[in-house]
Amino acid sequence: MAFSAAQAFKYVVSCRPRDEDYDFVGHLNNAAIARVLADARAEWFSGLEGRAPGGAFIVRKVTIWYESESRPGEELRCGVLALSRSNRSLLLQQMLWSEPDQRAVARAEAVHLCFDQAARKAVPVWPELIAAVEKRQEGPLPIINSMPGP
Repeated sequence: MAFSAAQAFKYVVSCRPRDEDYDFVGHLNNAAIARVLADARAEWFSGLEGRAPGGAFIVRKVTIWYESESRPGEELRCGVLALSRSNRSLLLQQMLWSEPDQRAVARAEAVHLCFDQAARKAVPVWPELIAAVEKRQEGPLPIINSMPGP
């Protein structure tokens, strides 16, 4: 799958799998790919302003498509992009690829909720967070009525 990472994602992180992330076949195992994607989302969120005091981001749903294998020594990058939001959640898209050929290793969609830790419940997306995402992505974040899921 060829694509231009520079055009598709404004936020890109370098990913460094651990030695133990490679299985007996010699490729990055699926559980490790899920962790690498989760780490990239966590880094994406940590770099944003707008988190309410006592607030956290929690995962509601993650869907991962495994596109090709990644072998030891490959330089990996992960792009993260907010696609849309509802009243209480953000839909993020991710792509994990190998450099320099930009071969897709995996892609994912994740629904994250804003969570009030004291009340132990999901809360509406914080307006300051929306503003920070729109600033990072240089454009408005579309609003949808509900996120995909069961």
